[in-house]
Amino acid sequence: MVSQRLRRRTPRRYRMVKRAAGVDKTRDQIIRAAVAIQAKQGIAETNWASIGAGAHVSTATVYRHFPSLDSMIPACAQATFAAGARLPTATEIGKLFAGLSSTRERLQALVVESCRCYERGEGWLDACRREARNLPALAAAVRTQD
Repeated sequence: MVSQRLRRRTPRRYRMVKRAAGVDKTRDQIIRAAVAIQAKQGIAETNWASIGAGAHVSTATVYRHFPSLDSMIPACAQATFAAGARLPTATEIGKLFAGLSSTRERLQALVVESCRCYERGEGWLDACRREARNLPALAAAVRTQD
């Protein structure tokens, strides 16, 4: 009888596993929407309300995840680079060159892959380069891409 009372009074353990997954999913939606909208409108011209609408969340939710443009830019840059908008690493170049015997074939493969990386992030990277002088937080993203 006493043990049953104690069990009832002992709070249930709460694990934020599902909640954390939902938070991460929402954050990713916001980042994808921000990158897409910023690519079209420009980074400085994009507001949190339009990002929220694009991500299907409230403006307050966008602010909760990214209280400032300075906090959003690195997340957008990371997402853009993770999507392949970056130059290939040494390991990736090694795989790219596998089976290519001539210097000409290797150079051609490297040029094609370099062009593809810029195509994958074209809109956001263009906006980033255009606005880097006016938005210091973009300078790091430009340096990473260069």
